[in-house]
Amino acid sequence: MIKYLKNLFSGVLEKTLVVIISTAVLSGALLVFFGKYIFAFIKLIPSFILKFLTFGIPVWIILVVLLILFVVLKVYIAYQDSIFKAKSFLQYREDVFDSLIYKWNYFEDYGGKYDITEVRVFCPHCKCQMIYDGYILKCINCGLIHNKDLKTENEIKILIYHKLNTKEYLNRIKTTK
Repeated sequence: MIKYLKNLFSGVLEKTLVVIISTAVLSGALLVFFGKYIFAFIKLIPSFILKFLTFGIPVWIILVVLLILFVVLKVYIAYQDSIFKAKSFLQYREDVFDSLIYKWNYFEDYGGKYDITEVRVFCPHCKCQMIYDGYILKCINCGLIHNKDLKTENEIKILIYHKLNTKEYLNRIKTTK
């Protein structure tokens, strides 16, 4: 079995080296062959621009086209910014409820809707993830025990959704940055 694996890996290694070396040699040969054409093309760019500007197209048409392209680019950038701002809630992944730190993730379904998943509780003193031990939360790192008014995962999700709906999460994002 070991002999078989040695033969297999030595064959794979040899073939990989052959591919890497042949690719390097081939790309170097292509650069030498096409290099003179690439440099000739670069030298033609200024003359192309000059011919384009003296082709007989009125300058005002060129300016209008450039203005339209500029406006389209600005609208596109503004649209992209609005999409980013609309999903700014995805940065809100941590908050404090009842003196405990809660962290969670978001899951996007096929319809583009987001749901809160993986709600976890962390110790406010040492930031270690806490575990449920019966009806109490316990930190295995520092020994903190929290048993006052424990909330279920569903209740925490409701509090998170409340902050999302009322935009209170925006204050939390600003303070954590």
